[in-house]
Amino acid sequence: MGRIFILIVTVLAVILMSWFCNEEDPDKENAQSSNIVASESRKYSVSALQNSATVINLKDDGKSEICGSGATAALSGVSIDGAGTYVLSGKLSDGQVYVNAEDGVKLILDGADINSSTGAAIVATGGETHLVLQDGTENHLSDAKIYANGEFTDGCIYAEKTLVIEGKGKLKIDGNFADGISCGERLVIEGGELRVDAVRNALHGKSAVLLRGGNVYLGA
Repeated sequence: MGRIFILIVTVLAVILMSWFCNEEDPDKENAQSSNIVASESRKYSVSALQNSATVINLKDDGKSEICGSGATAALSGVSIDGAGTYVLSGKLSDGQVYVNAEDGVKLILDGADINSSTGAAIVATGGETHLVLQDGTENHLSDAKIYANGEFTDGCIYAEKTLVIEGKGKLKIDGNFADGISCGERLVIEGGELRVDAVRNALHGKSAVLLRGGNVYLGA
């Protein structure tokens, strides 16, 4: 009788140990979840994800891929009409990113290469524009040597109002027509590594050019 009792206890102990071993550990599950989030967040900034950013993968021939609202793809490049945060990556061999949002936008350059044969690479009209250089990325912008008829801009990056540049990434600007960066109000540089080569002015702000951080290199 004693042996049978011991056998029953042993079997029950094995079953209980097996059940507990197979049960999901909440800490382990949370760690796995955190790893997944970290992996998905690696490419895009935390601020972009928190603000429900629209993600744009630039491609030629009107084939840019857009995930989110406020932007549309066209043969001429990408048009952004709604206020918000936009993450730009990929390449436009010949096209523009045109922004017209009264409340302003935040553009996060995440390995973007934009080249235009008709005018500026980035045109921002409407409200204040924030240009964020994603940490660890290299970005490149170049404009046309001769602007098309009707083109009203005069810089590779043209902002009608104030332009604020921030972040920890790199940006190379080739201003082939006139200015590298041209702003109708203030140009404020708060971060990033900028290399600007321009025919006329590397940096132009109608009311002010403020260097508050980052590194700016002028010329090739």
